[in-house]
This record gives sequence, C-alpha cells and structure tokens, in this order.
Amino acid sequence: MHNPTLIPVLMKDSSIPKGMIYKELNKALPCRIGIEFELAGNFLGNFVAEHPECLNNFKDFIRNYYGVYSFNPDPDTETIDAIRELRVSLKDFHQLIGLYKFMQDLPKYCRLHENGGIHIHLDMTEFDFKKCKQRKVVKNYITKRLTAIGKIFPKYTGTYNKKRVGDVEKGTWVNMSRLGTLEFRIAPLTFDYYTLMTWIVKLVRFRRILIHDCRLKSTLPKSGSHEDTALLCDTSQDLPQRLETTTIHNSNEGEVYSNLTVDTPISIHNYSGTNSLTNYDVDARLTLDNYIGYRFG
Repeated sequence: MHNPTLIPVLMKDSSIPKGMIYKELNKALPCRIGIEFELAGNFLGNFVAEHPECLNNFKDFIRNYYGVYSFNPDPDTETIDAIRELRVSLKDFHQLIGLYKFMQDLPKYCRLHENGGIHIHLDMTEFDFKKCKQRKVVKNYITKRLTAIGKIFPKYTGTYNKKRVGDVEKGTWVNMSRLGTLEFRIAPLTFDYYTLMTWIVKLVRFRRILIHDCRLKSTLPKSGSHEDTALLCDTSQDLPQRLETTTIHNSNEGEVYSNLTVDTPISIHNYSGTNSLTNYDVDARLTLDNYIGYRFG
C-alpha cells in the first residue's frame, strides 16, 4: 500500500509464510487494473528528452522501463494547459512496483490540473462481461450502490459525469465499458501512490462482492490457484524432515506426476471435465519414511 518495492524483501523473510503473502497480494489485485490519468504537462516529451534512445519505440520502452503491463499516452498538443491522458495497466501485483515508480515520476514530467481526474478500470472479461446474460442485473446492482461507491473517493464536484451507471456510456459515475471492464470515473487526480491504492483496494472489494451477489460465473478453466500452490510449498518447507520425493494425483484423471525429486519444477494441468471440483493429492515421502498427504482443489 505504501511502498511495494519492499514486497521482495517481505518474500525473503522466512518468518512469514509465503502462502499468506501471496494470498493477500492476489486478493488485493486479483485482476488486470487499468488507470487513466487526466493531467497537464508533457510527460512523453519530457521523458523522451531524458531518454532519447526510446524515441523510435517509446511505448514499449516506457512499459519496460517502469515494468507495467501497458502504457499508452495521448498525442502531444501545443496547447500548454491542455489535459492529456496517460493510460497505464497492471496485470497483477508483481507490477505494483512499476506503478509506484511511474507515479513518483509524474510530478517531474507533469502537473496537476484542476479539471483532471483518474479513471480506474477493473477487468471483468473472465465473466464474458460484454455478452453476460446478467448484464442488466449487474447494472441494477451497481445503480443501487452508487452512493456507497461515491464514498470511496473524495466528494465528486465535477459536472461531466452524472450519477448513474452507463452501459458503454461515458459521462457516468460508473461505465460498463466496451472493453469488458467496470470503469469508475469520479476519482480526483492525485500523484500519491498510497491514495490511489486505497481506492483500488476498496473497488476490488466491491468487485468481489458484486461477483458473488450477482452470481457471475467465470469462463476460465478451473485449476489450483497460485495461493494454494504457495501454501502447499510453504507447508512442505516447514516440515522437520526434508522431502525426498513427491507424487501428485488428480482425483479425476489419476496420477499426474510420480516420484518427483525435490525442487523439480511442475505445472498443474487444468481439468476440463464436467465435475465442478478437481482435487490434487500430493503425497510427500520423507527421508525418515514418514508420510504426509495434502489436498487442494
């Protein structure tokens, strides 16, 4: 929330279970996040002046420089006080450091604008949101909670965005966008990372409750989650004896991996059958002939 450059340090702290860290980080940022900064100044021109080597391919250069998923700026304009939009997206929590560094540089290259703002996009494409049968249900659900959404941010004093939910319609507090995202359009402009993350975490929580209450079904294949895998590895590391071999069984397909040696990289394959739950039994054989079994779905 304050300084994501410390996340790698946290990961190296053996006193904290990594599974718990992954779980909290994935919970805070479970989907792709898009952020549109409406501000003044010439970010692109000022950045290129300091990094002339990026001139021929500035989008990819800036994306890699900060370590974000994508970067897309508005074209430059000669109007000094014009509002320009910078669009940055993050795929997951690993790119929070990139957002943090990017926002640290914003005051160097840009200026706050009294009519500026921030739009925050939360990805909903895994629910086939553009064709979702419950699209009207989602719209009505959000409409009834616009006042609560407004309390996430400082009081909106603008006149452009009306207090309603748009279906591929800008000029609204919340827009169910053509990109398959929920776009929240009433955040004021800030260059402060912690302030922005406070809003994002609250919006992600709202998204999670919406998915549950509206009974949205993910179109992604079912598999063991990253946090499940991390918890499994942590539990193994905490055992008093070192693991010698591991065998993984799939409840629907039988043996997946047999007699794996310690530190062997593996990938748990998805089960695409009709069962709603797939269990993986992980049989850990220890050097002292003890037997430990784990299961995650």
